[in-house]
Amino acid sequence: MRSRVMGFVGGHAGSLAALCGVLAALVFGTALEGYSQTRHPLALLGAHGMPRALAFNLTGFVLPGLLAAVAAIALRARLPGDLDGGSQEFLHTDFLNA
Repeated sequence: MRSRVMGFVGGHAGSLAALCGVLAALVFGTALEGYSQTRHPLALLGAHGMPRALAFNLTGFVLPGLLAAVAAIALRARLPGDLDGGSQEFLHTDFLNA
């Protein structure tokens, strides 16, 4: 069951990251009175002192970033054959295996 869920998430993580980021921008942008997607930077929604800034930062930046990392790892796992020596050594460090 776990590998099935991870396979689904890994296979769709890039799309989920984009969807999460866009939905967060739309939802939080609509909720903030006076905010315009065309006149204000996206980061304004997560700026210090803005209402619900932490929630926006988590759903608009952190979660999409984590999903993008999952997508990259899933794509890396699908590469055929051996890696060159430098990449292979990097992937077998104690830091990544801990």
